[in-house]
Amino acid sequence: MLQIDRGTRRRPTPRPRSARPPRLRLPPRLLAALLVLVALAARTAVAQDWHELYADGQRALREGRAQRAVDLLNRAIQKRREPGLNVPTYGTNIEPRYFPYLRLAEAYFALEKYDEAAAALATSARYGVAPAAERTALDARVRAAIDLARPPTRSVAVPPPAPPPPPPAPTPIPRAQVESTTPSPVPPPAAVRADSSPSAATTRPAPDPVRTSVPGRRAPPVLAITSDPAGAQVYVDDEPLGRTDPETGRLRITTLEPGRHRIRIAAEGRADLVREIDLGDGGFALEGVLAPAAAAPPASDSAGQSGGIHPAWFLGGFLLVAVLGLTLWFRRPAHYPTLTAHTPIGLTDSGGASAGGSFEELPAKFADYVLLRRIGRGGMATVYEAERRGERFALKRPLTGFLDNPRFLERFLREAGLGRTLHHPNIVRIHDRGEVDGVPYFAMELVEGETLRDRLDRDGHLDPVTATRIVAQVTEALDYAHHKGVIHRDLKPSNIMLDRAGTAKVMDYGIARAQFLDGVTTTGGFLGTPHYAAPEALDTRPEPRSDVYSLGIVFFEMLTGSLPFRGESAMAVLHAKTSTEPPAPSSINYAVPETLDRIVLRTLAREPADRPTAEELLNQLKDSLEPDR
Repeated sequence: MLQIDRGTRRRPTPRPRSARPPRLRLPPRLLAALLVLVALAARTAVAQDWHELYADGQRALREGRAQRAVDLLNRAIQKRREPGLNVPTYGTNIEPRYFPYLRLAEAYFALEKYDEAAAALATSARYGVAPAAERTALDARVRAAIDLARPPTRSVAVPPPAPPPPPPAPTPIPRAQVESTTPSPVPPPAAVRADSSPSAATTRPAPDPVRTSVPGRRAPPVLAITSDPAGAQVYVDDEPLGRTDPETGRLRITTLEPGRHRIRIAAEGRADLVREIDLGDGGFALEGVLAPAAAAPPASDSAGQSGGIHPAWFLGGFLLVAVLGLTLWFRRPAHYPTLTAHTPIGLTDSGGASAGGSFEELPAKFADYVLLRRIGRGGMATVYEAERRGERFALKRPLTGFLDNPRFLERFLREAGLGRTLHHPNIVRIHDRGEVDGVPYFAMELVEGETLRDRLDRDGHLDPVTATRIVAQVTEALDYAHHKGVIHRDLKPSNIMLDRAGTAKVMDYGIARAQFLDGVTTTGGFLGTPHYAAPEALDTRPEPRSDVYSLGIVFFEMLTGSLPFRGESAMAVLHAKTSTEPPAPSSINYAVPETLDRIVLRTLAREPADRPTAEELLNQLKDSLEPDR
């Protein structure tokens, strides 16, 4: 038996400190940022509703990302299976045409998965909501593609009949009889046997099924397309009807009605070939050779008709090329400087010396974007108009002095993450986020217009109907965000954008609080703007009806051009909200109706329980806009 002397057991000799492997220590601000990103990623994966998935799926289908569209549409169907017209989504928003199975069939058709497309069309037909004409047209294209992809039927080879025995020798006939007899034409024996042989029906090639005429019904015309290169996408009247065969480059279409059609053949790296054809009963054959995209169309040789090119054409062409070359040289795009964390950011948009003595050259390269001009600069961040692959965005990046502030970085990352989970027409959409040399940024929807603050500074106040419509749109955004568990906490006129069409969009969720991020949200200290904050803001606990109170202050200012509470300091303003009653807007602007007085004063109730929810406020605003409804 093995005995172990525990008294003489020796401990392992510790290694010297220099020999120990270094420990991985993350800075606190980086650890907090990672927690925020993980939580937001988990939330984003389950945050989208059926109508958001459906909208993203349709967008992916329009952009040619068929597989992405299939994934999104299937997820939308899992959340809402029944299609419909004018389906309520949220608040007063509706989805006018919810046809997920029809769009799914289009996506499968683009992926050349014709059986799946047929199954989706069958489900769509079973519900009977999608337009019958659109469904029937797509079903015909799917059936034609299935028939085209089906391997041809092979005929069974039948051995030819045995050769007939040689004919007997003719009996000699007297010469006089031969001369008096008129010979009758007799068909060759082989021809007679071919027509009468029972095997002729099996060896004769079968007629073209498209050309076979059916009594009482006219055969559809055939459009035969041959493309070079093979595998090109074919569009008829701007509708995708499939691709040409990847080997032969051929495609037969039998689902078109006779008449005039617009044919477009497209292939990657090639210029589109567009033809207008008149499709008759006899069909039409089109052979298209797609030129490289960079190749210019051949110029017509008008001078060749006179036997040569006049020397003056050489001189004119040389001068034209010289002028164009000099113009392009002087107007060539400059090499964009690259902005880093150490690039000083000034206060001018021209790239010259700023008020602070620093320089910033614009346009400049930043990540995948080109910063074109500075839209605005706040106390902590700068917003630029940026371009990426031909699209314009508003790119926001923090100022250099706040990169070492972990609390600010947490708010910045929260704004980027929350904005990507909120998909609403009255909320500025966040499209992308990233980091360059330790500088975080996010790209958001570029809204062409002005802030509500700019509008009020210019006009003083708005008429009651216009103000009510703007507040109703903001209320819809708040109701949607509250449904997602997000509270803005800093609603004010400078955080409401008005585009050129008059649509209101809420932005700047920098200090917003999400109920699913309670563990990582900044606590302690007042957050928000005192003049627009609710009385309970000192408690720093998020409350959805606090946003309703802030919107009531904004509504009051839009109707009257002034604020209901004033004070020499932030604490004085907050104290006035807890100790005095707000005046009625009509006491300052006599054009304000009594209905809006009641709505505004209720939103400014001191206790949150006495205020309406965003949904209740939206219904009240709609009733005031349509009193006879």
